[in-house]
Amino acid sequence: MLSRLAEEARRVLAGPDGPLALALVLGLVAMLEVTLYTDAIGSALIANLLATVPLALSRTRIWLAAPVIVFGVLLAIGDPESTLTIAAVLALVIALYLFAVQYRWRWSALLA
Repeated sequence: MLSRLAEEARRVLAGPDGPLALALVLGLVAMLEVTLYTDAIGSALIANLLATVPLALSRTRIWLAAPVIVFGVLLAIGDPESTLTIAAVLALVIALYLFAVQYRWRWSALLA
């Protein structure tokens, strides 16, 4: 059962709509985490959606998606009423990995 689910996830992520599906799932998980972890939902929700949803652009415009995701994470960390979700951290790691694979270490150091 678990192996079938993993194969189905690989098939969806490898398809043309894979990054969009991943961004939507991470965005929904971030929304769920924000509603569970914090009382001030407004700013925390915006920051965590900024940190997850741009992953949908990862296949064509990672140069745009990675800085927006980094900004969303910094916004979530910098706001005392906000919280950083696990989905946002996962999106950050994925975006930085994809950016580093495409642009190598010189440009990647700017985002770190």
